Amino acid sequence: MSSSVGVYGTRRVGLDVVLGLISDSGLRAETGGDFDGIAGSVDVFDAEGDLCFGVDSPVMVDVEDLPDTLNMRGDPVWLVVVELTSTHYQRGDAFCRSLVKAVSGAMVDEDGNVWPTKLRRKAEAKRTPAKMLSLAWWGFLHADATPLPEVLVDTAERCLGVSLVRRYGEVPPYRLAFRKNGLADLVAVWRDAMTVVEFDCTGFPFDEGYVTSPSSAAVSRGMWAISVLAVADAFTDPGARDRLRRFFAGLADASGAVYGFADVVPGFSWNGRSLGCTVGSMPSDMRRGTRGVFSGGMPQLPLDPETGIARPAIPGKGLLGLTSYPTWWSWFGGGYLPLVTESLRKAPTSWMVSQTETGVLLRLSEEPADVTQLQGPVARWLHTGWMPRRLLCFNHRPARVRLVA
Repeated sequence: MSSSVGVYGTRRVGLDVVLGLISDSGLRAETGGDFDGIAGSVDVFDAEGDLCFGVDSPVMVDVEDLPDTLNMRGDPVWLVVVELTSTHYQRGDAFCRSLVKAVSGAMVDEDGNVWPTKLRRKAEAKRTPAKMLSLAWWGFLHADATPLPEVLVDTAERCLGVSLVRRYGEVPPYRLAFRKNGLADLVAVWRDAMTVVEFDCTGFPFDEGYVTSPSSAAVSRGMWAISVLAVADAFTDPGARDRLRRFFAGLADASGAVYGFADVVPGFSWNGRSLGCTVGSMPSDMRRGTRGVFSGGMPQLPLDPETGIARPAIPGKGLLGLTSYPTWWSWFGGGYLPLVTESLRKAPTSWMVSQTETGVLLRLSEEPADVTQLQGPVARWLHTGWMPRRLLCFNHRPARVRLVA
């Protein structure tokens, strides 16, 4: 097992500093990639050849992205992530402390513990109970279509007044800033990504999101997914809700989606910077906005020139079907339109159905409502499902009727 420690400093750590500290401790280092760039690393071994810890290349972070428990100032702040192994934890910890001294900074472990303790924030950020809003869209990737990140940014700027994307990358901590690198770089990173490009959002009420890459779509029945998480409580205001509706439907239309939902999930909190789950641990599919209806694949890795081994592609099943439960909003387009038309025609009068540019938007209530709150308006439908049962996904099992490209 391993754990991560973040070392924060006000100046960039060069490879020479890292190698010097490793040499002083009597360990051996192996470098990979461009450590002084943005995609390098150093693996550290003992005399017997056992891996002790790994050091990722520095990434610049905004002060507002620092851990809640860390009280540190600087512009910019540089972060070095050190992956510790359980068998050599003490050696990794000693290296982190030496690195902290070298950069006059601080280290923070996965539990939020800070060293030196004088830089620990005295008062924890207050968390306010909140509901999470999971926005998600799915469609089939076509070679001649506008790149999905471009659709996301353009629609957000037009409907919300912000680009929505702040920092992005394939894995956190996200190394690239949208305002610095621009849309072209975001699209390039997306095209080259193995599975997804994840991002932090520009601020309240939006939290984070992701866009699946072309490589991932290629092994997921040609299907892509976009997810954005937000604080549902922010959309009780009619004006904010109207902007969200234009964004939700606008992204569905512009991307060529076939299905999308706005799902309200209770049991969360907001600390002014991010959402947190207050009811146990958060399932990965919930955090990623998929809620169990999307199964993505894993592209095949290129052949390793040293070992001659390549990880084979793992096919995904793509969109498994519609949610088994009603969601606050749903959008249907493409091949789903003829499948749901009859259900929408016979829907209860409380359901609000409206045409969009390329599909149909279904709203089950005015203000954000979770599944428990929505069961009243759809109670008489629950014995067969809120939509035809053949279209619904249950417990990650594919629906009997699914769309294909």
